[in-house]
Amino acid sequence: MLVFAGRNGGHTDISPYNTRLFKHTDPQRYEVRLASAFAGPSATDPVAPLVRQYTFEDHVFEVTRGDYAPFMAAAADALETAIPHAANATQQEMLQQCVP
Repeated sequence: MLVFAGRNGGHTDISPYNTRLFKHTDPQRYEVRLASAFAGPSATDPVAPLVRQYTFEDHVFEVTRGDYAPFMAAAADALETAIPHAANATQQEMLQQCVP
């Protein structure tokens, strides 16, 4: 997990499985890009609160989403199309968990 630890002891966990880290020309700034079919914030999305800036040890990390958006949208569409063709209810439930 990528952990942005605050001075107050709080932290935010972001899985590295769907992220890329970019260093900006300013050596104190970084961008954490989340692979997502969504590029903007969404009120019903549990990931939306993570999309913001964090400060950690004098470095600024900006979390953005929408990295690989066209590919992620195509994958989500394919998974949604597969739901009616699942072999059983367990597989249908698993596929439903994967699509927005």
